[in-house]
Amino acid sequence: MRCALEAGGGLDRTAGRRDPIAGTRTRTGAPILTSVERGAVQATALAALSRRALVVDDVSELLREAATAVARALDADCVTIHELGGVDDEAVLRAEVGPPGQLGWTVVGDDVVLRGRGFRSTLGSRVRPNGRVWGVVSAFARRPEAFDRQDALVVESIANLLATAIDRKSAGDAYRSREERFAAGFESSLLGTLLVGPDGRLLEVNRAFGEMLGHDPAQLVGVSFLSITPAEDAAVNALQFQGMLDLSENRVQTTKRFVHRDGHIVRVELNVVSIHPPEGGPRCFFVQAQDITDRLRAEAARAEAERALRSSELTFSQMFMGNPLPMWLYELGTGRLLEVNAAVTEKYGYGRDELMAMRVQDIRVPEDAARLEEFMAALRADGSAYSDTGLWTHRRRDGTAMEVNIYSHRVPYRGHDAGLMIAYDLTARREAENALRESEERLRTLVVNAPVVIFLLDRAGRLISAEGRALRALGLRPAELVGRSAFSVYPGNAQVRSVLTRALGGEEFTSVTEIGEVTLEVGFRPLLDDQGRLREVIGVATDISERTRAETELRQRIAELRLADEERRRLLGHLVTAQEEERRRVANDVHDEALPTLAAAIMLVGQLSEQLPGPEEAQTLRSIDEALGAAVEQLRHLIGGLRPPGLDYGRLVPAIRSAARSTFPGDVEVTVTGELATEPRGAVRAVMYRIAQEALANCRTHAGATHVEVDLAEVDGGVRVTVRDDGRGFDAADIAESPALGHLGIISMRERAELVGGRWHIDSRPGTGTVVEYWIPSSGAG
Repeated sequence: MRCALEAGGGLDRTAGRRDPIAGTRTRTGAPILTSVERGAVQATALAALSRRALVVDDVSELLREAATAVARALDADCVTIHELGGVDDEAVLRAEVGPPGQLGWTVVGDDVVLRGRGFRSTLGSRVRPNGRVWGVVSAFARRPEAFDRQDALVVESIANLLATAIDRKSAGDAYRSREERFAAGFESSLLGTLLVGPDGRLLEVNRAFGEMLGHDPAQLVGVSFLSITPAEDAAVNALQFQGMLDLSENRVQTTKRFVHRDGHIVRVELNVVSIHPPEGGPRCFFVQAQDITDRLRAEAARAEAERALRSSELTFSQMFMGNPLPMWLYELGTGRLLEVNAAVTEKYGYGRDELMAMRVQDIRVPEDAARLEEFMAALRADGSAYSDTGLWTHRRRDGTAMEVNIYSHRVPYRGHDAGLMIAYDLTARREAENALRESEERLRTLVVNAPVVIFLLDRAGRLISAEGRALRALGLRPAELVGRSAFSVYPGNAQVRSVLTRALGGEEFTSVTEIGEVTLEVGFRPLLDDQGRLREVIGVATDISERTRAETELRQRIAELRLADEERRRLLGHLVTAQEEERRRVANDVHDEALPTLAAAIMLVGQLSEQLPGPEEAQTLRSIDEALGAAVEQLRHLIGGLRPPGLDYGRLVPAIRSAARSTFPGDVEVTVTGELATEPRGAVRAVMYRIAQEALANCRTHAGATHVEVDLAEVDGGVRVTVRDDGRGFDAADIAESPALGHLGIISMRERAELVGGRWHIDSRPGTGTVVEYWIPSSGAG
């Protein structure tokens, strides 16, 4: 067995490290190689020397070839290989490349000190077969910083190779025979087999491993395992390798990814055995590699298939159990039920445990027994296709019959040759079909007897259908219309041609059309196909002749009522005017006749009081004087109520404000607000004033209020007046039901408002005060 062993201590005595830079020159004057190119040259030299080491028995010859390999790999000016005789002894030169006699050697302790003449860079590595220092491989260059770490590793690898060769030579024929047997087994192994040094380089590679990665095995010798590792795995694999060096375990099993020569990834299972040299020193690793890419791919495919199978089974279970249609699986040979879904228990009325103890024959009627056996036999023979088996009659748990349509399929189910059946309950469909037929009959009856015509036109305007009682009013029958062009039915009617043209243009609209004495309201709606093109037009024509005549008569009646209302308003204006004139006359009579008479009487009483000497008579006369004075005030108040001056010569708001102030004593707060841009005239203003006057009088008499508000506003073409107090209030509903309970003024106010086309409303509840609101149109009678 050959194993590269790590050399303790270095011989690098260079002035520094060299990093190859493009443009520098070798000692021969040629451009220096890049790191990659140098690595390839060095790997080639190492591989060639490794192969020579296996076949060359003469150590001296191998030492000369090793010196040549170092000189070629490092581009050195001089390379020597010395065998050290011992401490303080001069080294024995065994091989040399370059000018001779350039070096002197001194060994101090475990170190070798090199003294070169004319060289500025030196590099060396000890050769240690069996752990002892045998000699030194040295390289020299006249240029400074000629060598770097990569060169040191090359020299160290060659030194290790020489140590192995020397060790093998000293082991004798028995050791060589054992190595040859190992090499034969190593190379002929069907598993990929390789030796890996402590630096991670491949020392030996057999054919199986080379084929595994698509390389010639010789090309892999001397290559670090990291160079054939995917870039993304390199850092982790390097740490794992270092861990194997640090741990004491002799055997490790792991998996790893390598990069095939064509670029694809090869997954490999590795069995690693740590090999320790008999003489001690760093260990190397014997590795057997088995390509498991196909196995992992097969395992992944199997896992995916299993996952797909589980997903499929889950999907089937969800579809089966959650299906709203009754579904069951049964054994084809016996008919025994293997599985049922919830819809079966719901539709058939059995519990799940009951069903799982039954056969599929148990839910059939006896008349279907022979047919069922034939069907099951046919399904066993060839039932892979999903098929409609026709109509069957099933029995529910309560004995009632159920007509179903069965669809069947033959499936394997948990080791059973099973039949899958789906039942469509036709009971509800039959009922729905019957209901639909009845509905269609009712609709047809309705259409035939309704005063309408429902018709359908194709794109060319031909009648596809036409139904309805309104056809009789037109003198037409459905049979003579179907297939005809709608334009040909009334060819001389321009209105009919116009609406048909619009409808066939795809427009949706409603039109009123007159045909003779018949008036039709026709609605058209286009029906489009999947491409949005007109397919058909449906139309509904309603005979509105009666409605039209009724509307005409109604308009006439409304016009007559409007004239009558105008006449009523005119007469009411005259009536209100006459009432106000009469009030004015009475007020004038009182003012011109009664008041002067009372004034004269007061004067006579005053004169008479001066002539009567007795106190009793004087007191009597004073009482008469006071009574006459009170009568005068009452008459003046009456005159103001009959015809207040502001109503004739002023505006409505000041007139109502004056009436409010004269109605209430000083301890009641009265507020009148609002301004009118347009002053009502004539009877309208009189009615507005009288209603407000009556509301204020009622408030004074019944409310016991401390605050009264009157507000006037122009609203909706009229004047709205609101009278609000904070008095004791009353139940307005009781007054409306019993107007004779001392509240005739309320009825009077409502009638006054309605007479001039207005409206009046009262809102009052005990303890909350009263609100009287009325609205009179400005254009009312007047």
